[in-house]
Amino acid sequence: MSKELKKSLVEIKLITETDAEGYIDLKQRSWLDTYPNQKHGISYDDIYKLVTHKSLKDRIQQTIFEIQNNQKLSVYIIHVDKKVAGFVNYQLSSSTKGKIQEIYLAPEYIGRSYGGMLMVFTIDRLRKLQIKEITAEVAKYNIRAIKFYEDFGFVIERDFENCFKINDKVYMPIIKLKKFL
Repeated sequence: MSKELKKSLVEIKLITETDAEGYIDLKQRSWLDTYPNQKHGISYDDIYKLVTHKSLKDRIQQTIFEIQNNQKLSVYIIHVDKKVAGFVNYQLSSSTKGKIQEIYLAPEYIGRSYGGMLMVFTIDRLRKLQIKEITAEVAKYNIRAIKFYEDFGFVIERDFENCFKINDKVYMPIIKLKKFL
């Protein structure tokens, strides 16, 4: 008896208002899953306060408005079977430089090539815009993310100990990565 393979419908498209709830939910889940770190004094509650603040939804709506009226900022959603599976957020910092602000997948989609699809899509988009250099910043302790970027040719450029403020006493250590196109 042969096994039937289920093909998933995969679509990457610019974020719209109908994606806002899925985007917010995924962003919150990703941050809560990724960034609490006892060694660095970053608690689950610290991250929870950052990602559940009521202004987050307003900021997302503002971001969607900016995307629709500005070519320098883009958020693309990857849908798998019409569900938000992940997203990438990138910004053009000059005519030749871009920065990947965020790239996240829902935990159930990690390890299934969807992150790679988003990265290839993003690199292709930036190449078409004649971008020559891409940077990204990730938590120093997010080894999975660092390896992901390195798999796509990014190299570690700089290490920041006190870069991203979590609260009045705690900062998240950050690694800056770079790739030349």
